[in-house]
Amino acid sequence: MCRNILILIFCHLYFFTYSQENINSRIREQREDYDVFKTTLKECHIGLYNHNDTMSINLLFQKLENKISERVLSPIELVACYSNFISNIKCIHTQIWHKDFNKKINGYNKLSSLFYYCNNQLFSRSSYSSENLKLKENDKLLEINDEPIFKIKDSIFNFISSDGNNLTYKEKRMRNNFFSFYSLYAPNETTIKLKYLHKNDTLQSILILKELMYKVKSTQSPKNQDKLSFTINTDRNTAILTLPKPLPNNKKYKKELTNFILKIKSLNIENLVIDLRDNLGGKDQKHLLEHLINEPIAYSTSEYKQVHKAKYKKHFTKKLRLQYLASNLGGRFVHNTAQTLEPREQFVGSVYVVINGYTVSAASNLASTLKEFANAKIVGEESGGGYKLWNVGGVVLKLPNSKIFIRIPNIKGTNAVNNDYELDGVSPITNFNEDCTLKNNTSNALDLILDYISKQKENNTQK
Repeated sequence: MCRNILILIFCHLYFFTYSQENINSRIREQREDYDVFKTTLKECHIGLYNHNDTMSINLLFQKLENKISERVLSPIELVACYSNFISNIKCIHTQIWHKDFNKKINGYNKLSSLFYYCNNQLFSRSSYSSENLKLKENDKLLEINDEPIFKIKDSIFNFISSDGNNLTYKEKRMRNNFFSFYSLYAPNETTIKLKYLHKNDTLQSILILKELMYKVKSTQSPKNQDKLSFTINTDRNTAILTLPKPLPNNKKYKKELTNFILKIKSLNIENLVIDLRDNLGGKDQKHLLEHLINEPIAYSTSEYKQVHKAKYKKHFTKKLRLQYLASNLGGRFVHNTAQTLEPREQFVGSVYVVINGYTVSAASNLASTLKEFANAKIVGEESGGGYKLWNVGGVVLKLPNSKIFIRIPNIKGTNAVNNDYELDGVSPITNFNEDCTLKNNTSNALDLILDYISKQKENNTQK
């Protein structure tokens, strides 16, 4: 009997010691990832202090260090911790992902296929029926796990990066990905309770997240419009130009732009509408800008921060990227001379630029420069991208233990714009909020813009 008791005690002690050592080992791995992350950001991230002072960034680092040191975190909890940190940098090009993210969130991504987010509310995309859930198109989701949607939204914002304090980009990001971000807010849930309005009845359902993985089909993302397109409304004397997504910068595209400008000039078109909604950027648009200015301008400067001498460069992926090779050759350097533009085949009418929260990066830079130097009227909603500053390029860091990827920009551009401008994004002179409950709101928004231009013309005539 005593022998058996001793064996039992020994087994318990061994198991406890092994478990504790395993916990300590996991926490050491988390701290190793943190050290790689912190060191590399401070060495390579050129926009780390764009919207924060040194004290604020150090406090963010300390908060992250405390979280990963106190206990072993699940993969999704780690993604949530780093996402929260990165969102506070307030740089839209600082991005985080894990290649197995969708596999690890236990069906949350399938809920994004059932519901879309719009103006603090969630609506069902189409009819759906299962043992625990019955939906008709546009049924409204009221609560998740007894918490109202608008409160959850405020918490989810802490996981989404944007340029500065902009909120419109965060709103757009949640439209089709609400529950993917919600998985960071509630990472350890295996079931979820929904309260929703169905045929004027308030219903409740409890769903097992793993079951959704097999029962719900994923929605397909809409394809980008990769070609330049335009319409000319001679009755309203207006041309609407929709730029490709992503924005190109090649000979064929430049020729298409020039031919378009020549065409509307030959037709004596007075109003040009440039549609930049949902345009996530791409290449610079100097060629288009040169058609819309009337004198040479210096419009931006760029600064590059070295990445090839980083302490943990062995954890960089895609070392053949242009930014890494340029840094390897040139180190850190600054363009002291601003980039300049020269007028060509100028369009002399009124320019309107339509933007929304998904107008970012090069598209936001285009809107910013058109506002400053082409006297363009900005309409729509505040852009998701910055007005004064932008960060691009850089490297992709892969944390050695958690395998989390972080894109770190090392190129910083400063637009030659009004420094007294208060907002972080490009702001419209009049707001056209898109009705996100409509499956296709494009024509609706453009009709509003055409009506706006007509009213402006009437007002000018009356004066």
